[in-house]
Amino acid sequence: MKRAIDLLLRRRQPVVPCPAAFGGHLRLDVDHLVELALPADSGESRFVFQHRWHKLAFFALREGLQLTLNKIRASRLHHQINQRLRVVVAIGRREGDGALMVAAGPQPSPDLERMSFPEVMCVDAPDEAGARIILARLRTWLEWHPQSLRELHFYSPFSGRKLSFTAGAALDEWQALPDQPEYSETRSLSKPVRQVASGAVRAAKPGSDEGRPQLFLIGAGAYPCAYILPLLPFQRCTVVDINPVTAAEIGSRFGFANWASQVDDVSDLIAASANPVLVVATYHSTHLEVAETALKANPRAKIFIEKPPVTTHEQLERLLQLRQESRHFIEIGYNRRHVPYLSALRETLHALGEPVTMTCIVKELNIPFTHWYYWPTQGTRITGNVSHWLDLGIFLIGSNPIEVATVAASAHFVADEVAISIRFGNGSLLNIVASDRGNGLRGVQEYIEIRCGDLTVKVDDFMRFERLLGGRNNVKRCWYRDKGHQRMYLDFVERVSRGVQPFYPSTDLATSTRLYLSVVDSLLGKASERAVGQREPSARAHALLPRMIAGGLR
Repeated sequence: MKRAIDLLLRRRQPVVPCPAAFGGHLRLDVDHLVELALPADSGESRFVFQHRWHKLAFFALREGLQLTLNKIRASRLHHQINQRLRVVVAIGRREGDGALMVAAGPQPSPDLERMSFPEVMCVDAPDEAGARIILARLRTWLEWHPQSLRELHFYSPFSGRKLSFTAGAALDEWQALPDQPEYSETRSLSKPVRQVASGAVRAAKPGSDEGRPQLFLIGAGAYPCAYILPLLPFQRCTVVDINPVTAAEIGSRFGFANWASQVDDVSDLIAASANPVLVVATYHSTHLEVAETALKANPRAKIFIEKPPVTTHEQLERLLQLRQESRHFIEIGYNRRHVPYLSALRETLHALGEPVTMTCIVKELNIPFTHWYYWPTQGTRITGNVSHWLDLGIFLIGSNPIEVATVAASAHFVADEVAISIRFGNGSLLNIVASDRGNGLRGVQEYIEIRCGDLTVKVDDFMRFERLLGGRNNVKRCWYRDKGHQRMYLDFVERVSRGVQPFYPSTDLATSTRLYLSVVDSLLGKASERAVGQREPSARAHALLPRMIAGGLR
């Protein structure tokens, strides 16, 4: 069995922070446990890299060797970390009162001495012998119910989904089954990974340059490791990730002074920093909460929120209120606005002053149905990815959207295989077709066509730009595919250093966010109508118009 010390692949194993204490969860000091393997049908079959070597060559040539290497290293590291996730049935002492309990739940590593479990999967044990009997029964029930084991494996307190079973109900059902075993082989944690009880792990003394901005990376996934960290020259103060093993490994490898599993544990560090800079790359539904916690600790904090900024209308109002307070610096990460060709095109379109017809055909990534983009709390893949092109339409067209119409090809995953049309107040039209069907060699691919008066512009995956105007046809080809990531982060660094306002305007934040939330409402509304058997769900699109205008899409 692999140990976490083998996984981390370092001579000096980093200390791992204690798992975060979420609502509805209990933390246990674990003494004995068993690991349960995920059923063969894990739901990950869609997460397959096709054309592996051709893809590697394409990205190395078209996006640069360094970025490609960064992606490979980040993906391999996170794959190694995620491979250690197991469903664990454990015997341990409850934090606080030391009560003996048996619990089951997904764990980032079975070698941690402190683990967090859903409270509904925890039961009291009378003594050590009774605890082993309960463990054996709970383990057997999970092995006999592979679908429940799979559900538990992919469970997250951030998903918005409740478990369909409890440990107590499982034990009651087990008692009615024949041939019940009364014991089970367990593993003792004789040499667990070192952890701290709470707070951030301090790995090294922070740098002495107090005037230099201190970076707090909140959410240490593969994307920030590949795209963000190589471009930010700030002093690396703290990294936070819900997975304590990820926080420890990324913190250690990338030279952070501290790491933790929740933002609350580093509030004192944010408060004490003279120039804190936060990059928020967590689950989409938690972006605002992280920003609010940081600004409460230190109003001087400068915050970069990766797209999408929020997932609900209520969160949007709170974010707009935060931004209205001039002392709060909150940047929003829509990278396509930073592509030089599109910035110049925007000026041309506004100078022409005529309605625009814009069409975007997007090839999205194939992701498994267990991916967190499908969680109810995350606002569907429209919020997670299609919001890019909705925001780009707001940026280029420069008018108020007044009507939305949507069509989804899937009855179960309404944000997959969608066609979206938006009518604007100046007569412009934005059409988006998003699909994960088709060849995946280039990753996310996009074809954008823009028509305005006598002007026609075609953008083919940011590698070929064609412009037709006044009988002239100009074609520009780029060897590197530039989607604006580097310019966006460098612009953020410059604005932080100079102390100027964020690039992304609050008016666009309100308009763009209300637009993608309205698209989600339209699709989810149609799904509900389809579920109850209504024959004409398309009427939903027109019903949105009064509410969108009343909601402030101006």
